[in-house]
Amino acid sequence: MIPSSSGPKTVRAYFMTQTIVHLGLFSGQFLFAVLAYYLNSTGAISFDNQELNQMFLVIVPLVAIGAILGGLFLSKKQLESIKQKENLHEKLMAYQTVLIVKYGLLEGASILAIVGYLFTANTIFMAIAAVIILLFIMNRPTVIKTITDLELSQTERETVENPNAVLEE
Repeated sequence: MIPSSSGPKTVRAYFMTQTIVHLGLFSGQFLFAVLAYYLNSTGAISFDNQELNQMFLVIVPLVAIGAILGGLFLSKKQLESIKQKENLHEKLMAYQTVLIVKYGLLEGASILAIVGYLFTANTIFMAIAAVIILLFIMNRPTVIKTITDLELSQTERETVENPNAVLEE
């Protein structure tokens, strides 16, 4: 969470931070994809390099699969250690870190796929980017997803479900 000297941190502030980070990363991918599509469709940029296309045909799917599986594996492994923490604030801060790493992996793979499309105009790369962006959207932070992922106790669940609850450090 972004440190603030304006008072205690609430659940609403925590999820607002999560949402802003997610939306910002999504927007960058989406706008870059739209720009790449526009540049290729208007002919403003054109590369016709078959060697580059062949290279991207190997690298992009490998990176995409690696990012998806890596994000799942890393988050699953980290979630096990987070669940052992006693303090809800510590759990949420650690969970935020896990999500940012997962988002970063997905975003990196998506950007690489879009670059592949930009340089080759091969729509396979845009399709891969679209799938990754869809997965990115499906991983948006929600209260229910947080409760489920962290397997919160009833007391912790009630705190997280109350937007005005103060997260004690």
